[in-house]
Amino acid sequence: MNKKKVSLTTIIGLLVILTTTYFILNESKVSKDPIQDNGVIEGEVDKILLKETENSLHFIIDGGVYFSITHNRPGKYRKYVKLEGLNPKTTSFENQWAIDNSIAYYGNEIIENIDIDSLEFIPGLETSLVKDRNSVYGLTGFHYSTRDQAFSIIKDADPKTVVHIDARFFKDRNSIYYYSIARMTPLTFHKLEGADVETFEVLRGFENYSPAPFSKDKNNVYYSSHKAVVIKDADPSTFEILEDAKWSKDNNSYFYYEKEVDADYDTFVYSIDNSGFFDFSKDKDYVFFEGKIIDDIDVKSLYFENMDEYGNPTIVSDSNTKYRIYSGDPLLEGNWLERI
Repeated sequence: MNKKKVSLTTIIGLLVILTTTYFILNESKVSKDPIQDNGVIEGEVDKILLKETENSLHFIIDGGVYFSITHNRPGKYRKYVKLEGLNPKTTSFENQWAIDNSIAYYGNEIIENIDIDSLEFIPGLETSLVKDRNSVYGLTGFHYSTRDQAFSIIKDADPKTVVHIDARFFKDRNSIYYYSIARMTPLTFHKLEGADVETFEVLRGFENYSPAPFSKDKNNVYYSSHKAVVIKDADPSTFEILEDAKWSKDNNSYFYYEKEVDADYDTFVYSIDNSGFFDFSKDKDYVFFEGKIIDDIDVKSLYFENMDEYGNPTIVSDSNTKYRIYSGDPLLEGNWLERI
């Protein structure tokens, strides 16, 4: 038995030594001899040959302009892609753009069909919106592993009158536009159909809340998560954002995100669990979880118990019923309750 233990320990020790030796040798090789193949350099670049431009993602290496597609990694693990056709002496850099005469790159992708002589960045949305004399262009492609990105024309947007409003919204003389974003997906640009250009405004609400999920015009109130939607029956003239920007109200109703809560207006109280994470509320008759009625919890005997280390309840109960509270990713299944 002891011999087996010693033998196993010896094997593990040898594996550790071999693995460590491999990484040391590999690291040494990468740091001293970067790999070059078809305009791509991998590894640590000799600092004498590397000059960081005013945009930290662009580099001048051995007389060529390169873009770091793995800029958030340590130097020895970076990849640099050569931007063909650019002269380091005449190339200008702004944000992730590199522009030289008739050639324009965004990131490591060449952008075609843009008039470079009239190219302008839209103040406030410089990294996602540009225009030339003919069109307005939005950043619509984004790949997280290679950082490949692309611009495409935003249909109907007028380059002569386009301006940034606030947060994700911009406008021209005829329409309101915005971009939507979801995790690990490209940006998409949309026209906010039916919005009134003259009266549209982005609402900041409590403590100048950003990224401004609410907006309104004279006709409607809008909630913007990934896409902007009308909050049905919300009154723009009396609408206000409450302390927790998930909650809002007008003179007639309370709203949870974009949905009206079917509650008694005069007795409704939101965020009664005081956790700032789960969204319990109540009125004189019912208890609500994320804006929906919990039918079998009695509001008069309601209590929370079994607090976690952050002070959030893990069980909601009344005198007869208990539910365990589970937290989840709000972009996926969200939070939920399970009767116990």
